[in-house]
Amino acid sequence: MPAERAVEGTGSGNRSEGIAGVADLGHSVPGMASRVENGGSETERWTAALSNLAEIGTSINSLQNLLVGKAVYVDEDAFAQASAQSNQFRTVKAQERRIRDLEKELDAAVSASRHARAEKREAENLQRAAEARAHEVLQELEDTTQVFKLHLEELRLKQAEVEKKDDEIKMYKAIIETVRKEPRGSKQKKGS
Repeated sequence: MPAERAVEGTGSGNRSEGIAGVADLGHSVPGMASRVENGGSETERWTAALSNLAEIGTSINSLQNLLVGKAVYVDEDAFAQASAQSNQFRTVKAQERRIRDLEKELDAAVSASRHARAEKREAENLQRAAEARAHEVLQELEDTTQVFKLHLEELRLKQAEVEKKDDEIKMYKAIIETVRKEPRGSKQKKGS
């Protein structure tokens, strides 16, 4: 029973009580041996048994010293609590890893969003520039159209002038032809 308390108990007093009980057993046996001294052979047997018990006690003390340095004595409540804490620690570590992964994903999404916004701004700037250029081209076309209309009007006026002059030239040609065809004598007749 003292050995069970040494394994179950958490205090060092319980462990040392169990080992001390075994050592006390070795000291009480010589008293029994003195009562049974009926013959030499029994005494030798008792002496051998006592020396074996003393060696066992020494071995148990050495084992106790070794176990006390390396063994851990835990009761069921402490073990259950430690197991729960261990599970909780593993859960926390897994959640921390998940949080780190989610943070990386979030950083990547934010970076992609920034990049998309920059591309959108660039596209808007290009669109504005294209619209401005289209407006300039339209303005140039309107100006060119106005200039073309003015030139066309000028050309019409010049053509009208040319046609008028052409008509005059035709008329002068006709007069000249008429004058050439008239005989010279008719001029002299008219003169006299």
